[in-house]
Amino acid sequence: MGPITVTVEIQAPLDFVWARLSDLPSHSEWMRDAAAISFLTEQRRGEGVRMQVPTRVRVFRTTDLMEIDEWTEGRRMGVRHLGRIGGWGRFDLSDHPPRCRLTWTEHLRFPWYLGGVFVQWSSRPVLRRIFRANLARFQKRVEDDWEGEKGC
Repeated sequence: MGPITVTVEIQAPLDFVWARLSDLPSHSEWMRDAAAISFLTEQRRGEGVRMQVPTRVRVFRTTDLMEIDEWTEGRRMGVRHLGRIGGWGRFDLSDHPPRCRLTWTEHLRFPWYLGGVFVQWSSRPVLRRIFRANLARFQKRVEDDWEGEKGC
């Protein structure tokens, strides 16, 4: 089963968007399914950052163990999911002045004892809605910040 991909256009320059996106501690502020982020490394940016994220989707709860495995400054951030639900995720930014396109791709694998391929397939619409809503919150946050900064 393929990955889930959602995209949003943000009315702000790429470097401004990247500065907000690369602020890993703030992700739980716009990702409603991420209750908090606990870092397992001193490092907070770049490849090798490890974190635990208590995650909730409706009644389902788990702790997602993640490691940043790809970091291209200003362009891409990739993560491996190492907990009960495995897989990978990636944020890609592309420049389209005066805006920026942010694409979020996730490929999750559910273990057999959590429903395996059936849950992977049946959860796609719910997860896509969650990811879209998360990106919409991020977009609003960044655009509001950008408007405030331009107004100064």
